Amino acid sequence: MLGLLSKLTTRWRTSVVFKLSVATSAIVLLVAMLQLIVGTQIIRLNGAQASILTDSIPLLDKAQKFSKLTALTVSETKLLEEHLTKTELDKLRIRYLKNDAEAQVIFFDILSLDRDRLDTALFQYIRDEFVAANEALFQNQFTQRDLEREVQEYSAYLLSLTSSFEDIIDQLLIVSSTEVLSRSADLGATSGLVQKELDMFLVFAREVEVLNSLKSGAVDFSNMIQGRFGQLSQHDVSALADRLNFRLKSTSLSLTLLGNSEARAKLAQLASELSKGLFSDPGYLYFLRELQASREDVETLKRHRDATVSDIGDQVQLIMQEATGSFRADIALTSRLTQNIKLIGIATTVVVLAVLVLLNGQVINKQISQRFTLLTEDVLNFARGNYAHEIRVSGEDELGDIANALNVFKEQAAELERSNAELQRFAYVAAHDLRSPLDAIQDLATWTLEDERDDLSAACIANLELLIKRSARLSALQADLLTYAQVGQIDTTIGPISLSEEVNKMSDMLDPGGDFQITLLNDPGTVVTYSLPLRQILLNLLTNAIKHHDLPTGKIVVTFSRSPGVLRFAVEDDGPGIEPRFQKRIFGLFKTLKSRDRVEGSGLGLAFVLKLTSRLGGKIEVESHAPEQRGTRFIFEIADLCENDKVSDVA
Repeated sequence: MLGLLSKLTTRWRTSVVFKLSVATSAIVLLVAMLQLIVGTQIIRLNGAQASILTDSIPLLDKAQKFSKLTALTVSETKLLEEHLTKTELDKLRIRYLKNDAEAQVIFFDILSLDRDRLDTALFQYIRDEFVAANEALFQNQFTQRDLEREVQEYSAYLLSLTSSFEDIIDQLLIVSSTEVLSRSADLGATSGLVQKELDMFLVFAREVEVLNSLKSGAVDFSNMIQGRFGQLSQHDVSALADRLNFRLKSTSLSLTLLGNSEARAKLAQLASELSKGLFSDPGYLYFLRELQASREDVETLKRHRDATVSDIGDQVQLIMQEATGSFRADIALTSRLTQNIKLIGIATTVVVLAVLVLLNGQVINKQISQRFTLLTEDVLNFARGNYAHEIRVSGEDELGDIANALNVFKEQAAELERSNAELQRFAYVAAHDLRSPLDAIQDLATWTLEDERDDLSAACIANLELLIKRSARLSALQADLLTYAQVGQIDTTIGPISLSEEVNKMSDMLDPGGDFQITLLNDPGTVVTYSLPLRQILLNLLTNAIKHHDLPTGKIVVTFSRSPGVLRFAVEDDGPGIEPRFQKRIFGLFKTLKSRDRVEGSGLGLAFVLKLTSRLGGKIEVESHAPEQRGTRFIFEIADLCENDKVSDVA
C-alpha cells in the first residue's frame, strides 16, 4: 500500500498528464454520481410521461371519438323517422354499419386501456343494448317497407277488381237506361195504358236504380281503398274494416235484386274476390294492421335506444373524469420531477464549475498554461532564428522533457543554419569560380577559330567547335544546377498575372521567327497566384515543347481551367510524343530521351518543374500515346489565391 502511494506521489510530481487525469477522473466521478441521481429522476419522469402518452391521453382521445361516433349513429338512426325508400335505407344502413364498426374498435380500445377501473361487463351490456336497439329500428323500417309494398299491391289488386265491377255496371246501366227510355217513349205514344208494358218499364227502372246503387257503392269502396293509410291507428283500421264489410254486404244484397244473368254472376264473382282480398289472411286488412303495429313499435324502440344512449353517455363521462384525474396527477408528478432535475442540474453545474476553477488555478494555469506560454515564446524565438535565446521552462514532467528536447533542437538548428550558410557560400563560389574558367575556355577556342581558322586542319577546327559546344553545355548545366538547388529560395510572392500577356511574351522570346503557333484557350484574364513560379513553369514547358519537336514548325496549346481553390494548366504540343515507358523517367535529374548532341539540354528542366510544383503544393503529370499517336500533354495544378485574404509564403 505504501509502495503504491509512493508511486502515485512520484507520478503526481513528474507528470502533468497524470495530474490532469486525476482531476478529470474526480470530476467525472462527481458528475457520474449526480447523473445517477438524475437518472433515477428521469426514469420516474419517463414513467409519468409514458402513463400520459400511453394511458391518459389515448383514453381521453378514444372516449371523445367514441362519444362522437355514438352521437353520429344516433343522428343517422333519427333519419329513420323520415319515410325513406328501401334504397335510401340500404345506404343509411351501410353508413351506420361503418360507423358502428369504427365505434366497436374504439370501444374495445377503451376497455383495454381502462380495464382496471371500468365495469367492463356493464359497459359491454349497455353497448350491446344500444346496438340491438339500432338494429331493431332498422329491421322495423325494412319490415314497414315490405308491408307497405304488400298493402300497395293488394290495394292495386282490389282497385282493379273494383274497376272491373264498375265497367260491368256501366254496361248494364247503358242497356237498362236505353230500355227505360225506349219503354217510356212507347208508353207516351200509346193512348191506352198497357199493363204489360208498364210492368216492363218498372222492371227496367228498378234495375237502373239498383245498378246506380251498386255504382255508388263501388265508387265508395274505391275511395276507401285509395284513402291515406299512413296515419291510421289500429282503431282506424278496425273502423275501415267495418265500413268495407258493410259496403260488401250492401253490394251483395243489391246483387240479389238484379235478375239472373251472366253479368250478375260476374258481379257476384268480383264481389267474392273483393271480400277475399280484403279479409283473407294474408290480405289487405291483415297487412294494413301489421303495418300500423310496426309503426307503433317504433316509439318503444326509440325510447329504449335513447335510454341506452344516456347510459353510454354516463359511462363515457365516468371514463373521461377518471382519465382527466390521472392526466392531472401525472402532469403534477412530471412537474415535480422536472423541478428536481433542474435543481440537480444547477447543483452539478455549480460543483463542476468550482472544481474546474480550482483545477484551472492550481494545475492548468500554474503547471501547464504559464509554462506552455513560455515554451511557445521560446519556440517562436527559435523559429525566427534567435538561437541565443535561453529555454525558460524546466521540470521533471512532460513539459520539462519537451524543454530539454527543444534545447537539443536549438543546437541542431544552429548547426544546420551554419551548414546551410556554408553550402550557399560554396555554391556561389563554385558557380563564380567554375563559370570564369569555362568562359575563358569558350573565349580562347572562339578566338582561335576566328584568327587561325584558315591555317587549322579540318580535324582541329572540328575539335575546337566541339570544345566550344561542350563548354557551353557545361556552363548551362552549372547554371541549371544552381537554379535547381535554389528552388527552396525562389520568390513566392503572390500577385496578379495576365496569362495572355505572359504567353505572348514567351512566344516572342522563345520563337522570334514565328515557326510555332502558340495559343491560349479559355483565357481567364488575370489570375492571382504565385506569379514568378508560374512564369518559370510555363517557360520551361514551352521551351521543352519547342526544343524537342521533331519538325521545324508546329502547334503548342496552353489550356486553362479552374476548380474551387485550384488553377489547372495544360501545355500540349503536336511533337513526336513520349512513350509510356519513358514518362516517369523524364522527371529525373539529368534525364533526356535524345542525345545531347542532337538536342541541347541539361536534363534538369522537367526535374525543376516537378520540384517547383511540389514546393507550391501542386502536382504535374504527362499524357502521351506515342508512338501510336503524336503529341504530348503536360498538366499541372497550383493554388488559386484570388479569394484568399492572406496566404503565407511557401518556405
